[in-house]
Amino acid sequence: MQRSTRSQWRGSFPVFVVTLQWSGKTFYLSNKPAVIDKDGEPLQLHGGLVEDPPFESSLSEVGFNVASISTPIAAYLNNTDLSLQLSYNNTLENAIAELSYILVSDNSIQSYQDRTVLLKGLIKEPIIGHRDRSNGYFEASIESEVINTSLHNSGTLPH
Repeated sequence: MQRSTRSQWRGSFPVFVVTLQWSGKTFYLSNKPAVIDKDGEPLQLHGGLVEDPPFESSLSEVGFNVASISTPIAAYLNNTDLSLQLSYNNTLENAIAELSYILVSDNSIQSYQDRTVLLKGLIKEPIIGHRDRSNGYFEASIESEVINTSLHNSGTLPH
C-alpha cells in the first residue's frame, strides 16, 4: 500500500476515488473532478461520490492511519439505470470495490498508480430507487474482504 509523506501533503488535498468493478466494467467514482494519469493514458474522473467517505482517520508522519474496515458511500453511476439492471437480476451486491485517494496540488497530481489504497472489499447492501435521485444513484457499504472471510471461517454465518 502506497503511503503519502508529510511533504507530499503540504499544499495538497485528497481526491477520493472508488474503483468499482461491476457488470464487466470498471467505474471510477471521485469526490472531485480531475484528470489523472493511469498507465500512461489520461483518466477522467467525473465525480460521482456525493461526499467524502466518512471514516475515522488521522494524518501522521506517513499519511493516513485508517481505523475502519468498512465505510458507507453514496454515489452516482452516470448513464446507468440501476433499477433496470436490477430487473435483469444484475445487482451491485458483491461488486469489487476499492477506496483510495490521490493528492492534488497546484503543481502536481499523483498518478493512479501512486494512489494510497485505504480499503479493498465488496459492495454490501446497496440501496437504489430513491424517489428524489436519478436512476444511477445508490447508497451502499464497502466491506473489507477480511471481515467476510473471517466470519465464514469462524462458522458464525449460515452456509
